[in-house]
Amino acid sequence: MHLFLAADLRDRTSDLTPLRIHDLRHTAVGLWIAASANTLEITGRAGHSSSAFVLHRYGRLLDPARSETTDRLEEMARGAVG
Repeated sequence: MHLFLAADLRDRTSDLTPLRIHDLRHTAVGLWIAASANTLEITGRAGHSSSAFVLHRYGRLLDPARSETTDRLEEMARGAVG
């Protein structure tokens, strides 16, 4: 029975591109960004040489976080004015 299940799984996944170790790293970085990790923490966890590289490589994932920061700053500014 186990051979049948393994063969069935192989048949259903044969057209998928195999995962590389860097694919797992990209997934991990994406999850850290979603968990609001800062750039220095991501740099260290991922083993990258610089935060500049992290910003260059994953900056597009940070855009939603930037808009949240902008929203908070605007709220702070309104509170200071009002």
